[in-house]
Amino acid sequence: MNALINKIKNNDIFKAVASLFGANMFGSIVGMIGSFVQGRFITADELGFFKQFSIITGYLFFFHFGVFHAVERLYPLYMSRGEEDKARRVVEVANAWILLVCFPITIVFAVLSVICFVTGEWKSGLCWIVEIISIWAALYGGFLSATYRSGKEFQSMAKANVANPIVSCLLIPFYWIQPFVTMILRNCTSAISTARLYLSRPVKVKFRFNFKEWIDLVKQGLPLFSASYITTTGLDAIRGTLILIFLSQEQLGYWSFAYTCILLVLQLPTSITAVYAPRIVSEYAKTERTSDCFKMCKKPILMGGAVMLCLVPLGIACVHFLLPLILPNYVGATATIYVLLLSVPLKLSDALSQVLVAAKRVAALNVISLVSTAVQVLVSLLLAYIGVGIISFAIGFLCGYLVRTVCLLGNILSNIKKEKGEPCYNG
Repeated sequence: MNALINKIKNNDIFKAVASLFGANMFGSIVGMIGSFVQGRFITADELGFFKQFSIITGYLFFFHFGVFHAVERLYPLYMSRGEEDKARRVVEVANAWILLVCFPITIVFAVLSVICFVTGEWKSGLCWIVEIISIWAALYGGFLSATYRSGKEFQSMAKANVANPIVSCLLIPFYWIQPFVTMILRNCTSAISTARLYLSRPVKVKFRFNFKEWIDLVKQGLPLFSASYITTTGLDAIRGTLILIFLSQEQLGYWSFAYTCILLVLQLPTSITAVYAPRIVSEYAKTERTSDCFKMCKKPILMGGAVMLCLVPLGIACVHFLLPLILPNYVGATATIYVLLLSVPLKLSDALSQVLVAAKRVAALNVISLVSTAVQVLVSLLLAYIGVGIISFAIGFLCGYLVRTVCLLGNILSNIKKEKGEPCYNG
C-alpha cells in the first residue's frame, strides 16, 4: 500500500493536477471569502453595472482568431515529434499576433476611460481600466498558458496563480472604506498572474510576425477556437446581453454572483482538463486512434466525477442555509445557484472535446458546440419570455451542457466503432 501511495505521489500527472487544483482551490476559498465580503457592501445592481463592461470584452476576445488554440495543439505535437524549431516558430508568430491585438484594444479602452473621468463618470472610467487588464489576462495570459505542457511547467503555472488570491485577501479590509473601488482593485489582480506567467514562461521568443505562418495558425486554430468561443466567452457575452435586454441590470448582478460561485466549484474539472489536454494530443500523435485517447479520458472523468458528486449536494446545502444569513443582498440568486450546481459534473465533458481536437474532428466539434449553444439560448429565451426570471438562464445552461456531453460521447463512440479492425499506427 505504501509503495502504491509513493508511486502516485511521484507521478507527474498527479503532481500537476494536485498543484493546479491546490492553487485553484486556494484561490477559490479566498475568492469565496472575498465574494462574501463584497456581497455585504456591493448590491446586485452595482455588480450588474460593473459586469456590463465585460460583455464588450467578451465580444472582442474573438479577435485573437484562435492562434493560441493552435499553439495548444501544435506546440506539444511538434515537441513530441522532436521538431523543436517548428514548435518555436509557432509560438513566435502567435506571440506577435496577440500583442498586435492587445495594444489597439488597450488604446481604445484607455481613451474611453479618460473620457469618462473627464465627464465625471469615474465609476465607468475605473471599469474601463479593469477591462484593459482583463483583455491582457484573457488574450496574453491565455497564450502563455498554452505554452505550458509538462508536469513541472504546470506546477510553475500553479505558483503563478497563487499570487492573485493572496493580493485579493489583502484587499478585503478596504471594503469597509470604499466598496466600489475595492471591487475594481480586486478584479485587477489578474495582472499579477499574467506577469508571473510571463516571467516563468517555458518558451522565450522574440517579436516576429510572418503573415503566411499566421494564416496557417489561423487555419489550424480558428476552427478549434470557434467551438470553444461559442460555448464559453462568446456565449457569456450573448447571455449577458440578453439578460440586460429581457431582464435588468440587477438581474445581471444576480447572474454574475451565481456564475462566480459556480466558477469556484469548477476549478477541479478545469484543472484536470488543463493537465490532460496536451497528453491527449500527444497520445493521438503516437497512435492516431480515438480509442486510446478515450481511454485516457476515462481516468480524469471518473476521478473528477466522483469528487463532483460529493461537492454538489454539499454546495446546495451550504447555499440553502448560509446565503440568507451571510449575503441577504443576493438571496435572489439562490435558485439559480442550485441549478448551476447540478451542471458542474458535466464540465468534465471538456476532456471529451479534447479527443475531437486531437483527432482533428474540428467540424464535428463546431457542430456540437453550435447545437448545445442554440439549445442553451433557446431554452433560456423561452423561459425568460414566459416570466420564469433569471433562473431561466441557469436551466438553459444545464440543458446546453447536457446536450453537449451526450453529443460528444456519441460522436467519440461512433468514431471508435469505425476504427475497429484497423491496424494501429506507431509512427
